[in-house]
Amino acid sequence: MSDYIVSGAKLSCPMGTNTATLNVIPKGVYMNDKAVATMADSIPFVNIGCFGKCNVVPSAPKPCTPTGVWMNVSKDVKVNGIPVLTSDSCIICPLGLGAGMITIKSTGL
Repeated sequence: MSDYIVSGAKLSCPMGTNTATLNVIPKGVYMNDKAVATMADSIPFVNIGCFGKCNVVPSAPKPCTPTGVWMNVSKDVKVNGIPVLTSDSCIICPLGLGAGMITIKSTGL
């Protein structure tokens, strides 16, 4: 069974040099006093922090700009009509040429 994700969850990208933190915009639903994350929490530098340098081209690392749409979201649980994120959720970063898959390293709980 997948776990639900809340604000403060740690994210990982194999192309980045750092982990990033998920900052959830509160939508009125909380777990352990932390806002529950939804598919809408995907805005670069607002919801998804920087992963440091992007190493898609190892000879020319550049600053990370995380982008993409959350996939593998809950089919059954929604907040204000928007599917919530689970520990199985991920983003395939188009800037990572398919190698930059943003995954959830910890739930934030």
